[in-house]
Amino acid sequence: MYIQCNYIEMATITVRVPERLQREMRRLKHVNWSEVIRKSIEERIGSEQVARGRDRARIVEANRKVDGLYEDIRRRYGIVKYDSTLTVRSWRDLRYGASSRTPR
Repeated sequence: MYIQCNYIEMATITVRVPERLQREMRRLKHVNWSEVIRKSIEERIGSEQVARGRDRARIVEANRKVDGLYEDIRRRYGIVKYDSTLTVRSWRDLRYGASSRTPR
């Protein structure tokens, strides 16, 4: 007879809940709360990974569009010497308030 043991090393975490919720959990002793929390965490990780994949796809598409715009401008006007950092800085200053840096 063979016995197979699949031991999975588990980490311990602490979850803080309001006392009212803890009282409700104690009343439901038949529920394996560790399993409930473990499954909830797994589901959240899955949904975050899906969202990250969607964000990645959007970023790739945006990069493709920007590259296309750049190529179109380059074909029409040749290489344009333009430093976008000043434009980005001015928009950030408008959005978040002027920075404390001294102007160049």
